[in-house]
Amino acid sequence: MLSHVTDSKSWTVPKAKRHGIHTNGNLPFHNDMGCEILAMQVRDRADTGGHTCVASIASIYNDLIESSPWALHTLAEPNWPIQTSSRRGPRFVLSPLIAFHAGNLLVSMDPARIGPHPLSRDNSIPSLTPKQTEALAVLQSAARKHQMRLETQPGDIVFLNNLGLLHAREAYSDSTTSSRHLVRLWLRNSKLGWPIPSSMKMPWDAAFGKEAEKVINRYYPIVPMPEYMECKYSSGTAAFVADDDSDLDDGDGETTHEG
Repeated sequence: MLSHVTDSKSWTVPKAKRHGIHTNGNLPFHNDMGCEILAMQVRDRADTGGHTCVASIASIYNDLIESSPWALHTLAEPNWPIQTSSRRGPRFVLSPLIAFHAGNLLVSMDPARIGPHPLSRDNSIPSLTPKQTEALAVLQSAARKHQMRLETQPGDIVFLNNLGLLHAREAYSDSTTSSRHLVRLWLRNSKLGWPIPSSMKMPWDAAFGKEAEKVINRYYPIVPMPEYMECKYSSGTAAFVADDDSDLDDGDGETTHEG
């Protein structure tokens, strides 16, 4: 899946109704749920701010095992309500946010997709417990402690192990001559990719599973669309694509067509 990560000057849809990647505000630490390898090409930089920061879940784990082991246990419990963006199936599934599987420590966590979305009128998705809310805050704090800021230039391409790293974005400002712009691509390696535990499989299936394979013609614009299409579903930080719509759109005009 290819997306344009930018805040286009031509868009008039209020930022509160866009995906997080289509605004200029800061984004908390998260990963793109369902993606294995996150690729980002830098086309333009912001005038101020806008750095991408990454943090290893292994470093976070080693920190919390000493300082807040209860938070790790909470994050590993399979009772976190994850939005599915599904119209025909369940509106959420219960999953862990971290897991050991096949010798790897994996993370699958986007705060905007956990629990009910603030703009959603759907009351079926349960709210987080106070303990879960606190565990997320502890995770964010540890990620900031161990973060590494990426210094990138236009033309650079960044590849992240999305299952082992969290990333965040600083708030930024564009000038009249600059417009922060990344081109994001979700990738997988069918031979070398980490096995996905069944408890974390739902987002992965939506992007790479059997149903996703049925989409045979997929069209993406090479530049952001001049008019922003308001999100059909809740606006996750990573612009998650719904898994059961014949005309899927992640907000900036990237549409899929089933043949």
